[in-house]
Amino acid sequence: MEQVIVLRTLKKNILLSIFKNQNNISYNLFNLIYEALKTKPNLESTTISNFIKNGYSSSAKVKEDDIDLINQNLEKITKKYSNHVTNFEFNHNLKSIIKKIFINNFENEIKKFSDFYDSRIIVSHIRIFTNHGFNKKKNEDNQFFSEKYHTDNYYFTYFKLFVNLENVDEEKGPLHFVPKSRTKEFIKNYDYKNRYSYIENQNKDYIFQNIGQKGDSLFVNTTQCIHRAGIPEENQNRTILLFHLNAIPGRKNNTKYFEYENSSNDIFFSDYWSRYYAKPIKVFDNLKLLRNFLF
Repeated sequence: MEQVIVLRTLKKNILLSIFKNQNNISYNLFNLIYEALKTKPNLESTTISNFIKNGYSSSAKVKEDDIDLINQNLEKITKKYSNHVTNFEFNHNLKSIIKKIFINNFENEIKKFSDFYDSRIIVSHIRIFTNHGFNKKKNEDNQFFSEKYHTDNYYFTYFKLFVNLENVDEEKGPLHFVPKSRTKEFIKNYDYKNRYSYIENQNKDYIFQNIGQKGDSLFVNTTQCIHRAGIPEENQNRTILLFHLNAIPGRKNNTKYFEYENSSNDIFFSDYWSRYYAKPIKVFDNLKLLRNFLF
């Protein structure tokens, strides 16, 4: 048993040293091949340039009236609270509002991502949730909403779009993440081993906090940027609209972003399609997906 633990630790350390993440080696190899043979990095787009260099890029500011319309609807729908997180369940009206906001504000940017990945882009999951503050000292050993530094263990073809549904400052517990260009420094100075083993350094130069105004938006590749959810101060909270996005095999001019909305795994209730297209378990499924992307 000890040998297994040692080997796993060694494997994780090697991955961190080579790839600057601890995602599956098959995913990292997929990324290398895809980047070399498929991506189109030389686009005239500030959004894509920032995304390639730093792993994130700010985007359009959603109109305040549209954000207010979402918040008004949140007061009327079913919500479920568990472990300091409130998740909102979508009704037909809220779905329509969200889809309209996505098309009106982000379609042009999504087309640039489609050019970069040289593939279709779909919305694979949509969430609205509130993270509630709690006493950090009393809950040091617990994790409620991914508040430890980590990367999402998916292909790099999976990325996220965050939209603030309220003004967010440090007390609200903003998203914290390390730009790709600062990852090496972060790993060294935080003595980062994994999400459960690092030193909480007081030097925040390596950390970007998604502080901003209501309606501000941000694309982040959470498979490449080490990140964590910020913890709101007690009696504070943060409500976010989150789109999970995936490049998938298919023609770039196919703009059916919400294609899987009415499937048995509805994107408003399930993250199935993110895993289907960016988190395969079997080696054969990795090879099959790579083939479908390339040929």
